[in-house]
Amino acid sequence: MFGSEANPPIDTGGTLRRSIDSVLAETNAIGAALGGASFGGDIRLGFDQDPQGTAQSRIASRVYGSSGQITLDSVREVGRDSEKFVAEMSLELKRILVASLKATDLSFGFNEFFAKIDPLTADNATLDNLMATAKVLIQVGENAKLLPGAMGALAISSAAAREKILSLVGGIDSLNQLQASYFQNFFSPEEQLAQMRKNAGATFQNMGLSFEALLADPRGPIMAFRSLVEGLKDASGQIPLENAAALRRFRGRTRR
Repeated sequence: MFGSEANPPIDTGGTLRRSIDSVLAETNAIGAALGGASFGGDIRLGFDQDPQGTAQSRIASRVYGSSGQITLDSVREVGRDSEKFVAEMSLELKRILVASLKATDLSFGFNEFFAKIDPLTADNATLDNLMATAKVLIQVGENAKLLPGAMGALAISSAAAREKILSLVGGIDSLNQLQASYFQNFFSPEEQLAQMRKNAGATFQNMGLSFEALLADPRGPIMAFRSLVEGLKDASGQIPLENAAALRRFRGRTRR
C-alpha cells in the first residue's frame, strides 16, 4: 500500500501528499516552539479500497524517526462504508501526528509528555485531549517569555511542571490573570514600560523589523505603525499571516 520509488502509491489529486505535508508542518511548528527541533524522519501513508465494495478497505501508516526508530506501524481493516473510511483516515492522521512528535527531539520534557499514550491504539478523544493539552502547555511557555523575573522562568519549565501549575491555579486563563495582576501591582510603572518595550522589540525583530525605528519615526509612532502595517504586503498584495497575527498581538498588548 505504501508503494515504492519505482511504483509509487496511487494518490489521485495529491490527497495523501497534502495530508502528510500538513502533519509535517504541524509537527515542525510544535518542534520550533519547543527548542527548534524538526522532525527529520519519514512518514508513510497508504490505503486500498475495493471499488465493488465486496472487500474491506485498509489503511496503513508507518512513522520513522531520524535515527530509524519506528514510532507507528499500522495496517488495519476499516470496513466497507465510505463515510467510515473517511473517519478512520482522519483518526490515522491524528495518530501519525503524535507518532511524529514522539520521533522528534523536543525540549522541556515534551517527549515524556507525548510518551503517555500509544498512538497505535489511541482513540479520537484521547488524541484530541493530548494535543489540546500540549498546545495549552506550549502557550504557557510562550506567554511566560513576555514576563520578567521568576514569572518568566515558566518559559523554560518542563511540561510536567506546567501541568502541575495549571492544576493548582485552575487553568491557563486563571494563570494569565494571576500573572497580569502580579505584574501590574508589584512592578513599578518604569519596570512595566521597560518590559513592554522589550516584548515589542522581540515581536518586531521576529518579523525582521525595528521597534526602535518606529519610535524614532518623525511622523510619530501611530502613523509609523499604520505605515508599517500597510507596507507588510507580499507579492500577492496580502499581509503575511504570521506577521498579521504578530501585529495583532502587539496591538492588543499596547492597549492594555
